[in-house]
Amino acid sequence: MLGLPEKHPLNNENILTIWDFSDEANDQWIAQSKDAYILYDFIGDIANSQHKDVEMKNIFRAFDLVTKIYTFRGVGYNMDALLKAIGDVSNRVNQIHVRMFPEQWKQVDDKGNPVEAAETVSGNAEPATEEKEPAAETADSK
Repeated sequence: MLGLPEKHPLNNENILTIWDFSDEANDQWIAQSKDAYILYDFIGDIANSQHKDVEMKNIFRAFDLVTKIYTFRGVGYNMDALLKAIGDVSNRVNQIHVRMFPEQWKQVDDKGNPVEAAETVSGNAEPATEEKEPAAETADSK
């Protein structure tokens, strides 16, 4: 429905395993990194730190402020690319939502009143109002 390409950055098995099967992934990472120097919970410029020689596979959790790479259990994620991909998905979802529920996408003024499309083009944000005749008086209203 969204038409995401197969190579879309969010269509990544590593991202899915962050949550799905996370216990198994943690156990596997711990087993493969046994007896290795582990970088744990680091934020900063890894290349210019005392940890610059740590292999990515031995990083448990780190964020490199220069490269914008978040590493979790030895897998690096380019956060700029992921944020761009999330924005792409958001736009696709909104386009579908507009087609499915156009009444929810009507423009409103700052008070929440509907604004005619022609009024927004002309710059007038005031809602169109119809002149109504005063309600007829009844015996109860006197």
